[in-house]
Amino acid sequence: MSSIAIFNNKGGVGKSTMTYHLAYALAESGKKTLMIDLDPQSNLSLFVLDDEQIEEIWDAEDPFIEDYEKAKSDSSDVEFRKIHNAPRSIHYILKPSEDGQSEEQQLPPSIRVNNNLHLIPGRLTLHLFENKLSKQWSEAFLGEPQALRVITAIRRICKIYTEKLGFDVILIDTSPMSRYFK
Repeated sequence: MSSIAIFNNKGGVGKSTMTYHLAYALAESGKKTLMIDLDPQSNLSLFVLDDEQIEEIWDAEDPFIEDYEKAKSDSSDVEFRKIHNAPRSIHYILKPSEDGQSEEQQLPPSIRVNNNLHLIPGRLTLHLFENKLSKQWSEAFLGEPQALRVITAIRRICKIYTEKLGFDVILIDTSPMSRYFK
């Protein structure tokens, strides 16, 4: 697996547009490609999905973003499986790490855009994960296990999706404030 983070300190320079077009070009050339929208503005997701799709994903996740453990415990096993086994945003997937909980054994499916192209959509609430991540760096240098789990969560997720679905390339659209890919 090759992973490429599209990063620039300044916003509005075309990171999402470049990620979108590069992903399509790679997919058309036969590379199985996953796009991850790690930018809270979620422009990459807006390029690929219509408003109704995004709203459906985000609405189902709202209680989990608020408090993952509580939302999971308030759901029956059937209800949780129904939510968890549908495409989810990257923030939903990162939420157990953000909250210091055990990660789910199985990840939600990605959204299949075409034969070789998949998407894990973004979410406006990703700034909450970015805040947590930026606070964890100094703790990670001290060897704090929870901090290490948080700062490596994105890479771990990429690896799991690659093992599960055989991606050749993962393109990650980051926010201008991203510090985790420098």
